Amino acid sequence: MSIARTRDIIKKAAYGVDFVLLGIGGETLAFISTITRTPELMELENLDKEVGGMCTSMQRFKEENLNKGRAEGIEQGIEQGREERSIKIAINL
Repeated sequence: MSIARTRDIIKKAAYGVDFVLLGIGGETLAFISTITRTPELMELENLDKEVGGMCTSMQRFKEENLNKGRAEGIEQGIEQGREERSIKIAINL
């Protein structure tokens, strides 16, 4: 899957999903903050097999306790962005 295709999926998934964290090869690349699940989010979650990374909802990320400090930091960033009304999508691909 191309980077451009990945970006397209992320942009589509950004509408109506909760907290989405996209990481490839252990690096956190993006999180998306919005409200409900979409088919595009399901597609994002399937990127694991194709790019060797992970894409999971913020809730699952926290539940799996992959890295508690990192999850808390991301959550704080989301909260700060929400307060500033400046963060909807953060993508670094």
